[in-house]
Amino acid sequence: MVDEHLEALSRRVRRVAQLLHREISAIILELKDPRIHFWTLTKVIPAADLRSAKVFVSVYGTKEEQEETLLSLKHASGYIQHLISSRLRMRYTPVLFFVNDPSPAYSDRIGQILKRICPTETDSVSETEGGDDEE
Repeated sequence: MVDEHLEALSRRVRRVAQLLHREISAIILELKDPRIHFWTLTKVIPAADLRSAKVFVSVYGTKEEQEETLLSLKHASGYIQHLISSRLRMRYTPVLFFVNDPSPAYSDRIGQILKRICPTETDSVSETEGGDDEE
């Protein structure tokens, strides 16, 4: 799955994005911070000069849990950058900016609307089989 933002970037920047994605995911798992709730790292988009990167995170839960998780990740960004600098050999370690990615919630909402508009065949089959036994 190649993001349209990454397609416009050079091959080197795309490769760095993949490496950062992998390392940031691993580091967040190692943090064991109770303020970081159920999250998914959706994408990392480095700047063309590789000095900064936007890290898109999707957090499942209440609005308060989402805000708490993003705030915790922003506070830990310096530590995460330090660990990245020790794990990856790069001239500059990018400054990380954690951003909420609403696309999974948006996709779920679209899915719910589509289910209401066009129920699937399995839904209609289970409704007709369920209640009319004449034995």
